[in-house]
Amino acid sequence: MKAMRALDGPELTDEQKDTVSVAIHYAFSTLTSAAYGAIVAGSDDRRLGSGVGFGLVLWAGLHEITLPLLGATPPLRRLPTKEQINELVTHAIFGATVEVVRAQVMEALETAAP
Repeated sequence: MKAMRALDGPELTDEQKDTVSVAIHYAFSTLTSAAYGAIVAGSDDRRLGSGVGFGLVLWAGLHEITLPLLGATPPLRRLPTKEQINELVTHAIFGATVEVVRAQVMEALETAAP
């Protein structure tokens, strides 16, 4: 991967690359989900659609633009249509899940507040 080659140090094995990739994926997902929660925290409008939109923005911004520019993944247009649809749908589901969890956490916090 072009981005990893830019770092000094020994070449990573395929297993190490997989481990680093998963760690980065989970860390980034956690950080962007927290940012989403902070952005919509003041909103009384709790809609599943805003979570889906969040997931689709992540999909477009990362998988269509950022990761291909870094050389980490091929552009989506080079992937089979089935894989492109899978990426789109799974990111929409991820965003919806983030919104459902956020709404439930906020409701629990509001209920627990004195």
